[in-house]
Amino acid sequence: MKPLKIVFLLMFCATIGFSQDTTIKVNPDGTHTVIHNNGNTSTQVNPDGTHTIIHRSGNTSTQVNPDGTHTIIHHNGNTSTQVNPDGTHTIIHHNGNTSTQVNPDGTHTIIYQKNKKKNERKKKKEKSKKAKKKKNKNKLEKKEKKSNSL
Repeated sequence: MKPLKIVFLLMFCATIGFSQDTTIKVNPDGTHTVIHNNGNTSTQVNPDGTHTIIHRSGNTSTQVNPDGTHTIIHHNGNTSTQVNPDGTHTIIHHNGNTSTQVNPDGTHTIIYQKNKKKNERKKKKEKSKKAKKKKNKNKLEKKEKKSNSL
């Protein structure tokens, strides 16, 4: 029975890994920040081991920093503007899987998101499936109304 539990645990961990998307940030000082994206929430593991949580809602994201302060990110097409807690701004230019972050002091951070196009295709496919289900449901409802009126 114990080997079965181990196999189940390994399968469960593999499933969790597939449901997340990982982004790597190369900071100006050469350190790396790892971001685990999961739906509308991301967990950013900073080089010092602290965590930052990012909540996305439409074109605006709220980043809760390790010290409890908040950063607001406004997304506008291929450019995002990040308003930092001290009032300074950071600009992020998006280009496919790679983004360039221009920090308030002029330094640059490179952001690499693995499988971005794959995730976009997956979201588009899911949206298409939902639309088909809705269309089929509407057809079924019309048929039921027609049969009830007879």
